[in-house]
Amino acid sequence: MKIIRQSFIIKIYFIYSGSLLVNKIMANNVITIDGNDTILEACKKYNDYKIGCMIVTNEGSMMGIITERDIISRAIIKKRSAGNKN
Repeated sequence: MKIIRQSFIIKIYFIYSGSLLVNKIMANNVITIDGNDTILEACKKYNDYKIGCMIVTNEGSMMGIITERDIISRAIIKKRSAGNKN
């Protein structure tokens, strides 16, 4: 079984059609999450909407973005690395 890496897809895209504009492929139905929501709430949204990132808001204004990778590397891995095995 072989896996095609995302970086390979991006490289091929730029070789063959680097003139496509971002606004032609962007998602229009952006899912947001409040900055005071929990990581568990974020995970539920990832699952419910089948997405990999969300815009983080505070009182309707954009604060940033959170990705599945952020949760894995900053919440799960750091917690486990700190000696907490729960």
